[in-house]
Amino acid sequence: MSLGSQISAFCKDVKKHQEVWLIEFEEDQFLEWIEEDGTRVLPIWSTESRVERTLQRLDQFGNGTPCGFTFDSFVEEWLPELKEAGIKLGPNWAGDNLTGTTLFPDELIGRIERC
Repeated sequence: MSLGSQISAFCKDVKKHQEVWLIEFEEDQFLEWIEEDGTRVLPIWSTESRVERTLQRLDQFGNGTPCGFTFDSFVEEWLPELKEAGIKLGPNWAGDNLTGTTLFPDELIGRIERC
């Protein structure tokens, strides 16, 4: 799947189901990625099945579990802190190396709203 397709699928799924998914390791400990330039990224998925496929492919996340949030609660509770900390979002990251596009939170929300 191309990077553009990943974002498009993410936006359509979130708009339709009104939920987002993260990988949780322990209570309130979520998967976070650090890019080469030091930017922090929170990988985020549009469906539980996408998270489950990611967990199956990547053994290093074997103790992770899918954790879902309503889209509204994610926007209200998570986005202010993510924006303040300068953390980007990685929508529907996939593949053996867990790759994809990174977007600032407001940019991703705007894309979802325009979907």
